[in-house]
Amino acid sequence: MRVDFKPIDTTVSKLVAIPIHEVAYSYDRRLGPEEFHVYRLRAKLISVKREQDSDLHMIVADMDNPKVRMIVEIPAPECAEGTGHESDYRKARTDLSRIPTGSTVEIVGVGFFDLAVSNSTCNT
Repeated sequence: MRVDFKPIDTTVSKLVAIPIHEVAYSYDRRLGPEEFHVYRLRAKLISVKREQDSDLHMIVADMDNPKVRMIVEIPAPECAEGTGHESDYRKARTDLSRIPTGSTVEIVGVGFFDLAVSNSTCNT
């Protein structure tokens, strides 16, 4: 199955309501059909934190229900070598550095359930 890159408009509330799937096989990184779609949403930027694996984690809040929050991740470009999206991640990270917390942001990205992983520099 390939990722469908046509964005699906959604909200933070709708995305956090998706149940997390169990991993089918140890070699199968994708956890569910939601990870084969691109989503577009508007949210309020609450905070940004650089993780040990160099990803940027943004906590964002639902526009209509600010108590509903989720983490959005921008991978480090060097961790995405060979994907063809290295420059996209670099640009997104630069753009994010100019956005003050409390701002409304539009986010477009592939669905992804992050798992607890080791503290490596790049998680692939």
